[in-house]
Amino acid sequence: MTELFYVYLPKEIEKKVGNRTVKKLDKTMVGVFHSDVNARIFIAQQKAKGLTGYIIEPSDKKENKNA
Repeated sequence: MTELFYVYLPKEIEKKVGNRTVKKLDKTMVGVFHSDVNARIFIAQQKAKGLTGYIIEPSDKKENKNA
């Protein structure tokens, strides 16, 4: 099984819970890549456009065995 690399754009959102406001980190998936290199190239392209803050997370290998 091949390992996948997910690219996320994290964004902090404020959510009201009862009478208080909680800050939560919301991750939006923007891409799935088969290699770490391709994910880094994508992030470099986005950075050239002025978009920053992307993070790369490798998929769990145990998850792929069951798929």
